[in-house]
Amino acid sequence: MTILIRLLTTTCIALLLTMGSGYFAPADAASKKLKQQSDNASATWSKTFTTFNNYRAAVIATSDGGYLMTGSKGENARDNGSSLWAMKTDSRGAKIWEKNFSPHKSSPHHGYAAIETPDGYLVTGTKNLSALHGWSTWNELWVIKLSKNGTTLWEKSYGCQWGANTSAGEGRSILQTDDGGLIIAGFGSAGGATTAWLVRLDRNGIRQWEKFLGPADNGGGVSPVSLATAADGHFYAGFTTPDEHAVMFKLDPAGNIVWKRQLDQYQRSSLGTLSATNDGGFIFAGGGEGDGLLAKFDANGSLGWHKTFGKNRQGKSAGLSAVTETKDNGFIATGGISMGKAILWIVRTDSRGNVIWNKEMTDKRLSTGYAIVQASDGGYVVCGRDDKGIAVWLLKLDATGAIGK
Repeated sequence: MTILIRLLTTTCIALLLTMGSGYFAPADAASKKLKQQSDNASATWSKTFTTFNNYRAAVIATSDGGYLMTGSKGENARDNGSSLWAMKTDSRGAKIWEKNFSPHKSSPHHGYAAIETPDGYLVTGTKNLSALHGWSTWNELWVIKLSKNGTTLWEKSYGCQWGANTSAGEGRSILQTDDGGLIIAGFGSAGGATTAWLVRLDRNGIRQWEKFLGPADNGGGVSPVSLATAADGHFYAGFTTPDEHAVMFKLDPAGNIVWKRQLDQYQRSSLGTLSATNDGGFIFAGGGEGDGLLAKFDANGSLGWHKTFGKNRQGKSAGLSAVTETKDNGFIATGGISMGKAILWIVRTDSRGNVIWNKEMTDKRLSTGYAIVQASDGGYVVCGRDDKGIAVWLLKLDATGAIGK
């Protein structure tokens, strides 16, 4: 009997172990898979894409966990022509697809901004038609609608309608309206002067209206006119005036001005970008008196706070090109510090603009950062160009701003 009991006990233990290996091994495998996915998501990385002739680039985070970049791409370093360039990557910056748009290869075409829509992406920029018009410079605002896999669904370009005349125009920023239409901001030529220009399109790219906000400084073709979404179909717009003042507007869905604000706290100020915040207002990034500048406004245009960064730098100047609100209601901003040539600069602040950390990238090949987004794991992805304008880089940083080895 004792021997029988021992045999039964041994058999039961063996059976339980066998069952355990069958039931618990998948759980262990699942745990390992989850850990690997977590490690992959939080990994830091850097990617470089040779583009030539690219003096500005932008990036957005996409709903599949990847990223979409836009800018310009030339065939070689000696070629003055460039295509409007768009590239989709996965969550680790690996290329999924790449598209180039160049109706006239000898002319420079540029992409400046992109958004994601339920059925794809929209990219806006500048189409250069100088070869067609016979003028030294003739640009038109350009909008390209892409599917999720990069197929072109439609593309349209628009001249600036000033009275009975059609003149040059450029796209710089884009947002989608509640009805699926678009508002695009850029520069137009009005009466021989450069002005900040707004264009409203329906979902098929048909022009609905356009507005002129006043004289603007296009910075030799690189300065922005920025847009940010507000509540109830309203939106914010901002740009830099020719006398070096940053101005901001709130507009209703028809493009009528609700209010206008100017940063009078600084003798000289310039706009980098506006970004909507969770409280219905927006955060401003740019420059003031040669320093990087952040300023927080509420929905009524009241200035909550403003902070400059990069003070007491002998022989240096600084500016912030982009900012976005973080998951903890703080802010992450990027730009450049000029020390003969620009180097990449990233600033992380709390909700009141107090610095949490401040990074100057030691790799001097990394020039100004032009766009920054927060990744799903709490880290950050920043996009910019190298110091020679030959390549676009995409960096994934951890939550402390470290890039890793």
